[in-house]
Amino acid sequence: MLSRLRAAGLIKQVILLEKQLSTSINLCCQAEKKKRKPAKFKSLTKDESLQEKPEIPPSAYGMFLQDFYASPQGQEKGDAWTIWSTLEDSAKQVYLEKYQDASAEYMKKLGESEPEIAQGDSADKENALKQSPTKKPNRSRITNRSASIDPSKPPLPPIPFVLFKNAFLAKYKGSESMSKSAEHKSALKAWKVLSDFERQVYIREYKFLYSLYKQRLTQNAMLFKGPEAKIKENSEMSLAPKDSDSALNSEQPKTEKIKKAKGGAKKGQPPPPKTSENSQSADEEIKNESDSIIDTPITPRSNPVRASDEIEPANYPVKKFTSSLSQNELMTNGKATSPTSEPLTEIQVKPKMLLMAYDFETTGLSPASEEILQVAVMTNDQQRRHLSSYFLPKVPIHPTASAVTGLSVKNKTLWRHGKALPTVDVERGMSEFVDFIEEQLSSQHDTMAVMVAHNGHRFDHIFLVKYMKRFGLHLRGVWQRVLFCDSLLHARRSYNSYKLIDVHKRLCPDKNFDAHNAVGDCQAVLDILQVWQREVGGCEQKLIQLLRPIESVKMMR
Repeated sequence: MLSRLRAAGLIKQVILLEKQLSTSINLCCQAEKKKRKPAKFKSLTKDESLQEKPEIPPSAYGMFLQDFYASPQGQEKGDAWTIWSTLEDSAKQVYLEKYQDASAEYMKKLGESEPEIAQGDSADKENALKQSPTKKPNRSRITNRSASIDPSKPPLPPIPFVLFKNAFLAKYKGSESMSKSAEHKSALKAWKVLSDFERQVYIREYKFLYSLYKQRLTQNAMLFKGPEAKIKENSEMSLAPKDSDSALNSEQPKTEKIKKAKGGAKKGQPPPPKTSENSQSADEEIKNESDSIIDTPITPRSNPVRASDEIEPANYPVKKFTSSLSQNELMTNGKATSPTSEPLTEIQVKPKMLLMAYDFETTGLSPASEEILQVAVMTNDQQRRHLSSYFLPKVPIHPTASAVTGLSVKNKTLWRHGKALPTVDVERGMSEFVDFIEEQLSSQHDTMAVMVAHNGHRFDHIFLVKYMKRFGLHLRGVWQRVLFCDSLLHARRSYNSYKLIDVHKRLCPDKNFDAHNAVGDCQAVLDILQVWQREVGGCEQKLIQLLRPIESVKMMR
């Protein structure tokens, strides 16, 4: 018994000794760590005190942006990158010198804050210089940094495949739930199946959007430089493509034109005989051409047709707006270009206009995926001449649209309120629509046609441009003399409720019209315009502020 008690006591003593030993070992380790810590993290003296790293100076372009947004011009929506790219070398040199001075000051402060680098050997200095901010970053960083600094720069338009992909996914949206990668693969598969003719629709749309993008850059640069530089740079900043033969011919030197006017012949061909009539006509041609070169801003195009019909200003007030859209500027050897590089406030036009109202009835509200059911156009004269066409859609009519318009499709027949309607092919109907406009302008050479639609800026104008481009009707010469106007923009400024029904009921309480029918809506718009003309004392002058050319219509993606 005693031996057992002694054994238990010895075991307890051994356990206590082990605990004491482990505690002493831990204390020794902690003491060793405390000894090593001051050696590793040695506190610096006042002379070697750690200073904050100096701020990296902005680049030359960054300094330019600071001055640009601090100036009055920076308050406007100008494109800073375009303005920077158009600066002269002497103006850029000022910012480059500032950047060099700021970089030298930065390196000096960096050497003071990091004495080990400043007092190290040559190899350390070379490594420090390699890691300095003077190292040129990669292109992706430059692009991303420029985009974040300058948000006013317009985004590039999507490529043709992306345009097709958006339309493809919008058409089949909701039918199946797919991931983004599956959607991309299905759209790519459908794109590969398309023929070249079907792809041209999206290629033309891309070229049109790209021309608007280039026009935006040009207009911003002109807006920044002021009205004096607009006429001088009109020919230099034209957006017509230079890879076509017509564009190259249009940029022919003036001396060669004068030589041709004098009757100069090519090599190996005898010059024509000089007569008094030939010399006189050549001199007159040279004089006329030189006058046109001096007095008229020249834009490169395939043939010498002016982009606008300039009319001599009279004694009455003249408002400035872009007067036309040239067919030659829209297409150059089959390639779409920007209609004009001039902003909206450059060309003086006599305010004599032919007002016409037009309206669309569609299967839904989305211009990207829906189709038109009816189109109507009506002139603002005593006869109220009009044209109306119905179309059989290939997509189902939205229930809400059917309830509003009363249009429905049964057994491949279009019905409205229980009455069958005659339909025509969409291409034929839109071609007749353009022919009607051309017919009204054929006898009035000094008149601009103004196409007015209620909520046209967000709806009717977009549908019109969509179908004009689909059937190639936007190349017709009639669009040289057509401008667009949205009557809703003026109604929004004047009335609380700016729906067509409410505005017509307010201004014309004694007149009724067939609402949500294209012909009836055109009649209502013209009634409203006549009331405005009596109240304002000149509806045309009031609408001039709302006029827009065809290229200002933004396509919905």
